Amino acid sequence: MAPEEKARFERLRRPDDRDRFLLGRAALRLLLGALCGVEPAGLELLVGPHGKPRLAAVTASQMPLRPPEFNVAHSGDLVLLGVHATRPVGVDVEWHRPSLPWQQIASRCLASAVCQQIEALPPPARLPAFLRHWCRLEAELKARGTGFATSPEQKKASLSEVVLHDLRLPEGYSGAAALV
Repeated sequence: MAPEEKARFERLRRPDDRDRFLLGRAALRLLLGALCGVEPAGLELLVGPHGKPRLAAVTASQMPLRPPEFNVAHSGDLVLLGVHATRPVGVDVEWHRPSLPWQQIASRCLASAVCQQIEALPPPARLPAFLRHWCRLEAELKARGTGFATSPEQKKASLSEVVLHDLRLPEGYSGAAALV
């Protein structure tokens, strides 16, 4: 495990989160190794400035094929991998935790019109609606590799470049994938 990966793993406090992180990284290495024709154990994963995983340059240069773009997310009992041959990809998955303070998060991160649309829904539909919007936002930011550092103006200017997909996941989960 690269030092950046190890540091991220060590920041995770809950054993479940640590297990999902390790499972996600193992699955990612297996998939990338199979796609690129290299031994998974030889893949060195680094972390970009905003947390997006990437292959180390030396690893990528040793591959017989161009390495694919990829991303990983985990929540609840799910680990989600996103891979594309040429385009930057971002994925996000969220478990519908009933205690999630979604209103506070929405007011800080989503447009006021979106927040109003969510609040207008019947109470049982609000959390899933918020998480659908949240996953779309997270997937896009992950695809861009920017995290929340992107200004609202940059986000608006580049929306036409993004292809978003809502994912069909097990009951109680929301997810999205984005291609840039």
